[in-house]
Amino acid sequence: GLNNLFQNNVIRVYQGAIKQMDPSSQPSLLSYRHTIRGAQILLELDSNEGVISSVLGMMLDERNNWQNKDGGWAQCDQIFKESDLWASAYAISMLYSVIKKRIITDKKSLDYIENIIINTISYFRTEWEEGKWAYGGEIGRAHV
Repeated sequence: GLNNLFQNNVIRVYQGAIKQMDPSSQPSLLSYRHTIRGAQILLELDSNEGVISSVLGMMLDERNNWQNKDGGWAQCDQIFKESDLWASAYAISMLYSVIKKRIITDKKSLDYIENIIINTISYFRTEWEEGKWAYGGEIGRAHV
């Protein structure tokens, strides 16, 4: 079922416009958060190497802007581009799994991934220090 959510190696989510609109005609966004988590689950299941490789490539390519300058990861491609706790957690989990399962073994690439992980940890540290990981703008109450 998870493989079926991927279209061209990404997962798109549909945004409601009006209640009477057919869900398939609603505007869609490329969800980095869903794409990364889906690929990470496939990686843990040792399934669909093509999707895993493609998603990893998109994550690591700085031109795609999946990771923000603050070290956090964006949620989507068109809106919700600010760093997102969930997307960042999924990204760091995916990258850790890539290292743990030895998907990438060359030193230069591993060093690159290590720097990305360090930047993500820095984002988590800042988010904790400034807002105790508040989600949705309210300190102490997580909104999902």
